[in-house]
Amino acid sequence: MMRTPPRHLPRFLPTLTEVVRPSDLQGGVPSLPPDSDTLVQTLQVQVDALVKARVAQEFESLIRAVIAEQAISLSSELQIQLREEVRKLVIEALSAHTDSNKFKS
Repeated sequence: MMRTPPRHLPRFLPTLTEVVRPSDLQGGVPSLPPDSDTLVQTLQVQVDALVKARVAQEFESLIRAVIAEQAISLSSELQIQLREEVRKLVIEALSAHTDSNKFKS
């Protein structure tokens, strides 16, 4: 005769006196205690503040990058313009010097 090993019974067995509510069986969002609305609002304010700070930080970084790019571009343009102006001034000065030497001779 084969003997089967005894089954291990679970540690917890429901009894007939246990009350099971239908809302407990629905796996939906658990209901929050009454003061949870205040907690949710407080957390939402904190999250909003964090989002605003992060957006401000990102905008500041973006603005700095754009300003740096514009400064480099403006600097290059100014250098080109100044070189041209210096060239004109040198030509005018040489021309004036040459003209003044013509009258001396």
